[in-house]
Amino acid sequence: MKVLDDVKSNFKMITWYTIMLILMNIALSWVPSFFGSQDVQVNNSVSISVLLLSGVFAPFFEETIMRGLLQRWLEINTQISLWSVYGIVASIFSLLHFQYYFVPFFFTSVVLSYVYDQSQHKLVVPFLIHCFYNIVVIVISAFNL
Repeated sequence: MKVLDDVKSNFKMITWYTIMLILMNIALSWVPSFFGSQDVQVNNSVSISVLLLSGVFAPFFEETIMRGLLQRWLEINTQISLWSVYGIVASIFSLLHFQYYFVPFFFTSVVLSYVYDQSQHKLVVPFLIHCFYNIVVIVISAFNL
């Protein structure tokens, strides 16, 4: 199966960037606290539906649209630099999340765009990183770790 071969051949990249994103976003999530108190409510329940929706389905659709369609279109049909493409995609990705944490979403998207290109446009690579990252965030939030 081609997808499994893509995962196997990119396993180190998936693992490394998942860990890097988790650590980077833990640090970046403190940024809003420097600008005052943010009343962010945390839901302490984790259900299978939350894990499936936020951990699998959301990353699938976000990666398909952001990297599979938008980024790929910009790379093929424009003459702007690759890092500018990453910035455009990351800005849209961040704005669509409607949260205080624009900076962590922005950097997460830049990393996912970079990984997408480094994996020869294999969408499964940023998708899996995004899934693992979201699931870890859900678990950390649920248990207030």
